[in-house]
Amino acid sequence: MLFFNDSIKTFHTIFAAMKFSWPLLSLLALFLFTSCEKELNIPLQASEPKLVVEGSISTDQQPYLILTKSIGFFAKIDLNTAEFVQDAEVFVTDLTVNKKIQLKSFVSPLFTFYSIESTDPEYNHFQKGIVEHIYQLDIKYENQIYTAVAKIPNNVGLDSLYFEPNSSFNDTLFSLKAVYSDPDTLGNFYKYFTKRVGINIKDSSFLEPFSSRFDDTYINGQKNLPYDLFLGFTDTDTVDNEFAEGRVFANIGDTVTIKLSAMDRGVYNFWKTLEFAAGSIGNPFAAPIQVQTNVSNDALGIWAAYNNKYKTVINKP
Repeated sequence: MLFFNDSIKTFHTIFAAMKFSWPLLSLLALFLFTSCEKELNIPLQASEPKLVVEGSISTDQQPYLILTKSIGFFAKIDLNTAEFVQDAEVFVTDLTVNKKIQLKSFVSPLFTFYSIESTDPEYNHFQKGIVEHIYQLDIKYENQIYTAVAKIPNNVGLDSLYFEPNSSFNDTLFSLKAVYSDPDTLGNFYKYFTKRVGINIKDSSFLEPFSSRFDDTYINGQKNLPYDLFLGFTDTDTVDNEFAEGRVFANIGDTVTIKLSAMDRGVYNFWKTLEFAAGSIGNPFAAPIQVQTNVSNDALGIWAAYNNKYKTVINKP
């Protein structure tokens, strides 16, 4: 049975649009705003599709990978337009102990993914990622080789979780608070996800809140630090509130589980630049942002290694 990591989303919905040049689009927007009388016709030349890598291994998940090809910037993005790669050769190597396994392609009616097979002699070693181990991904596809490396770091987890009435909403909604103590070694990178079960909302998986990543650049070694946490949500949440307060804050009786994912710097930089890029979509004056990747050979996407820690709290009356 396969257990997929909620930390990895379907990134092709973002990366698939990167077939045209962001600077070129910004230049086009500038011309449109500076000239309202002359019609401009600037041809946008498409580039060759790139390989999009969406893969991870974690302390509670075997290696899992989705490969697609990028599509045009103005193309409609859905399962019908996504071109899944089914015939790549994919290998994962635990460089720490020099063990290697080949990932098998699994084809479903909706998509194609790669993961380990129980009949492989190395299956037991790769059922879960191991802390402080370094994992290398190798992809052979269309006479090209793509490589990425990620490390599963230590994760001290959160000290505690608690709820606090939010005075901005007449104590009808509650803010989720956390206490965190940072290790005295610089270079800790995190992203958190939430799963809530309540009267109006029942999350089926861990969801990504807005701005849920942090590092210890300015807090290295500090203890008992208070943090405000927001709850993740989707557009299908049944909360009748136009400002979505009921989505990001808690109600009485809610049970919330936090998944804190520790990652190395390369994976963290991917998340950081991805969030910046997503925040600039639709803004013609935003500076062009190159989403960083740890995959070689001009591919898009990420090969991530996570150390996941969980903590649950109930908002009791």
